[in-house]
Amino acid sequence: MRLSRCYFSARNSAKSSIDYCVDAVRKHDYEHYLCALLVPRGARDAVIAIRAFNVETSQIRDLVTDRQTGKMRLQFWRDTIDTIFKDERAPDHPVAMALAHVSLLHVANYNLQ
Repeated sequence: MRLSRCYFSARNSAKSSIDYCVDAVRKHDYEHYLCALLVPRGARDAVIAIRAFNVETSQIRDLVTDRQTGKMRLQFWRDTIDTIFKDERAPDHPVAMALAHVSLLHVANYNLQ
């Protein structure tokens, strides 16, 4: 079977977004990074993506000086999660792309309603 170039670029994109997430979790949430290493390989990317999402959202308070900017960042993540679970294209953000990738692999089999 011959795979298209699009498939390889999507896999490379997912891999690079997971790498970004691993680096973020290792740098900002080392204890959970170590715990993620104990998770079976098949679920590790999902755990890392979720922990990276936690890192992104928990840093909002520390990174912004204006309350409205913080609200806008939180709204971005709300919209991103909604977009991912509506099976639409995730924003061009490494953590969002990683969440979208793992949701296709792990969450698509569950009815979350």
